[in-house]
Amino acid sequence: MSWKKQLPKPISLNDGRELRTLSDIGELILRLPETVQETPKWTYATELLVQAAETGKYDHVAAACDQLMRAALTDGYVAPTIPPAAERPSALSGEAGREFAFADGDLAGSAPVVTHGQNTIPR
Repeated sequence: MSWKKQLPKPISLNDGRELRTLSDIGELILRLPETVQETPKWTYATELLVQAAETGKYDHVAAACDQLMRAALTDGYVAPTIPPAAERPSALSGEAGREFAFADGDLAGSAPVVTHGQNTIPR
């Protein structure tokens, strides 16, 4: 088992600690009250953590981190974060955003129309 496997991104807890490895996550879970550990969200986090340690696969480590974050957010161990605007994806940014255009003619009383490439989509 590879408990020393690094997480894709460190997880900062509200108390100032940072989780950087699978072992750090395991220690956190083991320190939770038993009644908390036995809840479905934490049981699932533990199952994914063990799988990640057994395989060391990136996808398994990422799944364990995601479930830990869901459980930790719900129970208040981490604060919700919103990435800066520059890091948030926009549905209309980049190449996809340039493909959208509003059709002329909405001023003539017809329903507004949005075109995407060759497709016309009523709004």
